[in-house]
Amino acid sequence: MKAVLAFGSASFVLSVLFASIPCRGEPTGSLAAALEALDERDFARGFTMLRPLAEAGDAVAEVELGQLYDRGEGVSRNAQEAEGWYSKAAEQGNAKAEYLLGRKYALRSDFVNALKWFRKSADLEYAPAKYSIGAAYELGTGVPKSRAEALKWIRAAADLGDPGAESDLSYRYQTGTLGVPKDVAKAAEWDRKCADHGMIGCKYALGRRYLLGEGVPVDYQKARDIFEEILASPSSKDGDIDQAATQMGLIYLNGEGSEQDHSKAFEYFSLATSKGRSATAEFELGNLYYEGKGVSQDYVLAAHWWQMSLGILIGDPAAGRLLASLYLDGLGVPKDKVTAYQWLEIAVLKGDEQARVDRDKLVSMMRSDELRRGDQAVANWGSKLYGKNWKSDIKSGVKLKHLNEFR
Repeated sequence: MKAVLAFGSASFVLSVLFASIPCRGEPTGSLAAALEALDERDFARGFTMLRPLAEAGDAVAEVELGQLYDRGEGVSRNAQEAEGWYSKAAEQGNAKAEYLLGRKYALRSDFVNALKWFRKSADLEYAPAKYSIGAAYELGTGVPKSRAEALKWIRAAADLGDPGAESDLSYRYQTGTLGVPKDVAKAAEWDRKCADHGMIGCKYALGRRYLLGEGVPVDYQKARDIFEEILASPSSKDGDIDQAATQMGLIYLNGEGSEQDHSKAFEYFSLATSKGRSATAEFELGNLYYEGKGVSQDYVLAAHWWQMSLGILIGDPAAGRLLASLYLDGLGVPKDKVTAYQWLEIAVLKGDEQARVDRDKLVSMMRSDELRRGDQAVANWGSKLYGKNWKSDIKSGVKLKHLNEFR
């Protein structure tokens, strides 16, 4: 699958597993009031109202009560209690409960029973169950591995409007995997459908497509509208805001579809870094501080943000060259050839060819003891950030940076 999939692992880490789960049925009376309380996030009241309904055998109340126990909302988390309520509702033929019960079996690596309940749920046209069956066929977990069957089930889930499956199909068409021919226009179509169903990741992907003209015509205004929608959405998490704010910063930095505005670029990059670790936003903040554009010139803060950017695997290696120039010239930092060498060497490891030229030039002016200290500083930096396999991790980061993906 596109996201993190480990259907065959003990933990059953599967993107569809934790996607939004639709289908409550058509509630009436006190059940409708209980569901309204859940929608208002008044879980304690919802729990109090659902419990007697579930005890009376209402299947919808049973599955909703089970989810409250599963998530620890309005009541202490209790996975065993949750499974008990799912079982009661599943025995009544509730599609959502059958799917959730299948998840419970999958978490215990009992894929025979997991697939039994997924199939029952899928027979009732429950999209997440179909998506999970597709995952099983792709990975060969509980069933023989089959790309054709995997694609059939994923497509069936997508056709029912499951946003996870729609996003997955977008990835397949973008990359040409799972027997799907590469077709960026179709990838964009599935991103659009997924975005229409509210998945923030798909909205971001679609915004990126409009910026780059990947599968859709370039349209900076549509891209801006999408990123601004993400920033304004109450359902956006910090990581979503980080990504969208970074893209807005780049739009204003480069004057894409609007006048170039370094002050607004600075604001958006600052917002991005306040919500997460965006290597691009950190790198560009360093540039703005260095050049004094959109903010007062400050070499100390330029050095800070460039160094922060380099700490991320896919951080721009140019930050290493720029940091080295500060140490060679003594701008905002002490003049220091050894530290300059350290940042140039890190830039080289991250794939910057100009840094290699600059490093070799600097090496010709350094003593052997200085080089030893510089190499040790690089090793200390790498092992502190990434552990003992830091060199291979950095190389992996270089590969990730060049992947043509939208997530």
